[in-house]
Amino acid sequence: RGDDPSRAHADALLDVVHRHRCVVAWLVGHRHHHRITAHHGPGGGFYEITTASIIDWPVERRLVEVIRHDDLELVEIVCTVDSHGAPESSLAGLHLDLAQRFAGSQVRNSMAGAEEDRDVRLYLDRRRRR
Repeated sequence: RGDDPSRAHADALLDVVHRHRCVVAWLVGHRHHHRITAHHGPGGGFYEITTASIIDWPVERRLVEVIRHDDLELVEIVCTVDSHGAPESSLAGLHLDLAQRFAGSQVRNSMAGAEEDRDVRLYLDRRRRR
């Protein structure tokens, strides 16, 4: 993760990313939890969007849509978390049940993320970057 100071070269990588106006999101997988972190920087910043796993709890995927408004100056990122919703009697339904049981309630709650980490609309105003 770019915000972890113990990682080698994390600050240098963030400096490079902040220099590029076209970067609006940093998509992170394989973390097994939903999180959205705003990275503010000298050029306006970007969002780090972390998505849970479909193989472990919470067995969800995230749809990410990037929409440009106002002559390409206002960027909207729409994030929608979605579960497969398989019938309980199916193999996928069994998988969902087993993943929920394995996770335990505290782990389940933290991995699913807070409301602001799930179905959200994020905005970046590129006019501020000039």
